[in-house]
Amino acid sequence: MKQLQNSLRNVVMASCLTACAIPLAFATNVEIVNTTGAPGGDVDVILSLTSNNAEAADYNFDIEYDPSVLTLRDGGNTTCFEFPNGPVPVGELADKLSALDDWDDFNCSLPDTAPDTPGFEVFRVLLEAEVEAFQGVVLPTGDHIAIRFTIANDATPGDITSINFISGSMGDSAGNSLPTDDWNADGGTVEILDEAPDIEVAPLALDFNNVQQGMTSGPQSVTVTNSGNADGLEVTGVSFSGDAVFDVSDNACEGLTLDEGGECDISFTFSPDDVNTFAGTATIESNAGDVDVTLEGEGTAGPQATLLVDPTTVAFGTVDGNDLSTSATVMVTNDGDADSTLEITSAAYTGDAAFTAGGGCDGASLGQGDSCTIDITFDTADDGNYAGQLDIESNAGDQMVSISGERASVASLSVLDLDADVDLGDGLQGETVSETGTIANTGSAAGDFSCSITDDADGVFSVSPMTGTVAANGEESITLSCALPADAEDGDSFSATLSCSGDEGFSSEHALSCSVDEFEPLPVPTMQKWSLILFALMMLLAGGLSIRFFRAG
Repeated sequence: MKQLQNSLRNVVMASCLTACAIPLAFATNVEIVNTTGAPGGDVDVILSLTSNNAEAADYNFDIEYDPSVLTLRDGGNTTCFEFPNGPVPVGELADKLSALDDWDDFNCSLPDTAPDTPGFEVFRVLLEAEVEAFQGVVLPTGDHIAIRFTIANDATPGDITSINFISGSMGDSAGNSLPTDDWNADGGTVEILDEAPDIEVAPLALDFNNVQQGMTSGPQSVTVTNSGNADGLEVTGVSFSGDAVFDVSDNACEGLTLDEGGECDISFTFSPDDVNTFAGTATIESNAGDVDVTLEGEGTAGPQATLLVDPTTVAFGTVDGNDLSTSATVMVTNDGDADSTLEITSAAYTGDAAFTAGGGCDGASLGQGDSCTIDITFDTADDGNYAGQLDIESNAGDQMVSISGERASVASLSVLDLDADVDLGDGLQGETVSETGTIANTGSAAGDFSCSITDDADGVFSVSPMTGTVAANGEESITLSCALPADAEDGDSFSATLSCSGDEGFSSEHALSCSVDEFEPLPVPTMQKWSLILFALMMLLAGGLSIRFFRAG
């Protein structure tokens, strides 16, 4: 919805010196400014007031409108209009007024006044000042009283609905009525517009400068934008008139349907066939009308330098604060004829301070095939979107490099110390086996995670903690456990799945396993009965020999 915003001029003046012998003649003018809007959209209808009655301290306006087309946005209560910046004192009365503090009231109400037009409804606007008069109070350009309406969804495009001034009154600071015989009041209208796409092209002129006869220039582009209030802009073609030395080198708009605010580029080249000055027009045709782009260039005989800049767009994208600073390189090359010289007269950056440009191109003189580089560095301590541009000027034309980037403080979570398959080991019945892992955050903002166990048919697995927050550049440990059932049998195995997720799309999944392994003691050899008897006889024999040996000694 396109709203028409107009300036309210509220000038109330006392225009005669004390010594005037001629009675003062007062005039008050009220105007409702015509505007437009689309079905279902909001529209602000501007009320403009001028008066030179120095006694007036308040005004009332009764205004009628068609409720089948327009609806007051708050139902006619006190805020049916906006006075966003308030009156501004000027001149000698600067010490009497201070913005809205010196307005006693400014509101809307629904009076009993009958409409002049059948089917219309009436609302009243009140402006009342605390000071004795309105004199000396003005609104600068851009401020306004805007009566706020919403247009019905079923309003018919092309229709014009009236907003009429019925009556008004004014009084002085003592509450006395002032005559209104000298009032001039004009009503206004709201024209219902159809929602439709519109075409805007920029720039509207391309200068290819000097190009050697028989050669083709580098491409220059225009951007086509759907500047309307609806989707559906289609570029149906590009036609040429004038000198037949210009052509389309790339048409990114072909086959596209642009939504509201959408953009696409069309690139052109210049191929002079003579030593001369050439001019032509490219007409970009669309379902919302045609736009002409002026083309010009000069064909030359001598070796001509050609300015080649790569890339012409530096988009850093979204970069985490921990990854700054970061840089990109723009290369400037003389891609022209042999023996040509490309003079870089300026390479200047303008835009947000998050970007800086440095290098050896400013003032460089490049022979054919020679290059210089410009380093674009992105570094800032504050999150946000940033933009700028690098303007390169040369004797072979100019080139602009657009630069953009966003710094964001985001978490970057990952799981350490755990493979995709995690075996917690084996143990006896009733024991618990475990394994430890780590959730690391290499980002510049804290990150939340959540872990859960699934596919655990026997309910033996657990993870602790199940949820948590990992500080920026920090780590948090998690413990995986398997409680082996007391009634499990030797060789029983168990499995489950560990699933972890978290901020900034963090996701990790692991297959878990554990098993029961009973302890088997080593066998202790035992003697048979005959072995015991033999052992006893050997002991007796050994004892007898010992006795005899003792006696012999």
